[in-house]
Amino acid sequence: MPDETSFDLAKLDAWCGVRPGMTRAQVQEAMQPQGAELDEYGDDNLSAIADDWEMEFYFTTDGTQRLRQLSIDDAKVLWNGRPLLGISLEDALCLLGSPASAVWQAGDASSAPFAQPDQSAATPPTDEQLLAEGTVWLPERGLGLIVSEGRVISVAWRAPQDLPAKFAGPVTTAQRELSKRPDLEDYLQKKRLERFDLARKKDPLTHVRTLVTILTLAALVAVGKLGFVDTRLWSQAPTLAGTLVAVEKVPLKQFREFVPPALRWIFPRTRQVIVDGYRVEFTAPHEEQPKQAVLERGELYVAPQNIGDEVTVVYLDGNPPRTKGPARARDSAFIDYIPWVIAIGALWLLAQIVIGVLPAAFRILVRLTKRLTPSGVVADPDRPELR
Repeated sequence: MPDETSFDLAKLDAWCGVRPGMTRAQVQEAMQPQGAELDEYGDDNLSAIADDWEMEFYFTTDGTQRLRQLSIDDAKVLWNGRPLLGISLEDALCLLGSPASAVWQAGDASSAPFAQPDQSAATPPTDEQLLAEGTVWLPERGLGLIVSEGRVISVAWRAPQDLPAKFAGPVTTAQRELSKRPDLEDYLQKKRLERFDLARKKDPLTHVRTLVTILTLAALVAVGKLGFVDTRLWSQAPTLAGTLVAVEKVPLKQFREFVPPALRWIFPRTRQVIVDGYRVEFTAPHEEQPKQAVLERGELYVAPQNIGDEVTVVYLDGNPPRTKGPARARDSAFIDYIPWVIAIGALWLLAQIVIGVLPAAFRILVRLTKRLTPSGVVADPDRPELR
């Protein structure tokens, strides 16, 4: 090669001394003089990385380790002295002499060349899908042009027996013309979005999903507003001096107790934990009779040690009135309303799961109904066709 960093495929019968059909050992031996770094990815895959190029090798797994495909990218790949990579499919085919045998393989043959084909009947790929990601094979040469967004980004080489058993169809004039569009990338992106929208429209429950999501967002906004209002109320609530009158053993408040009773079924009961509760006596504003409240240790910055110690409480008048320790009052929005947010999120997820299984459940119900419903045909011995 006149330029060691370039590969003129029209003049080479091997790429750095490698061609299809060689064994893995021969490929590794050929790479040694090139100073390439070899990385192994299992028994069937080997990559070689040099300063100016990168090759990928795929071998058989039947024990012979025969080279089935090699591909090259990140290199100066030429055809009769002219660049082959980075140009449109139309320009590449013109450079190769517009071969009439050019055929498509759906997908990128360099990233997953010998993946098992899907056994189910697939919809034939559109021109846009092939140009977005496809491989154009020239069977007589064993060359494959890997195409992305209408441009050739890599080249693969196989022996004739390793070419795809089935192709997606010939390269057409319309496809070649399409590859010349200056706005091809934007056009293909638009087509991808159209296919995505069409797939969404096929879901008969799309509107139900959307409605559930809107209701969920509305509920979250409502909870956020409640939390904001509650935080403001507690920040304005009076701080009172109380007295510790007793230390009691009380059950620690479980997570499910922070959500409304109607949503508690979402969260299972956990093992009950007994902790110290501090019974505090204080006198509320504008009242003569003292009140009492039991506070958990987490509601207080410093837990009282002895009966009669002074304990600070925050009192919020209302129906019913509420009393918290100063630490709990400060974080009331987070502690009291984050469980609501989690419950609403769990409800949304549960609704999506139920909506997802509804079509299958409906089909099963229809089949069962047909089996269990009498046909309405009465056997008549004189009419054999009704038997």
